Amino acid sequence: MDMDNNKKESEKFKKIDDFKSNFRFEWLKDNILRQKKIIAVSGTHGKTTIASLMAFILKDLGMDPGYLIGGIPTGFDHSSNIGTDPFFIVEADEYDTAFFDKRSKFIHYKPHVLVINNIEFDHVDIFNDICIRHMV
Repeated sequence: MDMDNNKKESEKFKKIDDFKSNFRFEWLKDNILRQKKIIAVSGTHGKTTIASLMAFILKDLGMDPGYLIGGIPTGFDHSSNIGTDPFFIVEADEYDTAFFDKRSKFIHYKPHVLVINNIEFDHVDIFNDICIRHMV
């Protein structure tokens, strides 16, 4: 296979992965998140750490929070949990939602609480500058 065909195949699989990712997000939003009080943790660095700490603190207080975190938090067996309490902590990635939706993923969460840990110019392939108007 030549380089052009390799590139086309790679782009095709990326589009399929983006579609599957968007479909999973839609299912999560429609079936889980609409029933929860969403706490979204965003920022260039530290999303996993802050979201994990929040889930750990709520668990330590005797709660069973829902969470979707990019890593497995200390004191937990999984990186996600539906939870029985009303709070759902989500690591809110600022990268684009899918190849056909260039808005940041966190736009779709509609959080009750948004934690912005830090802001730095990142994802230069998606954003022209650090201005927030590009994310909404």
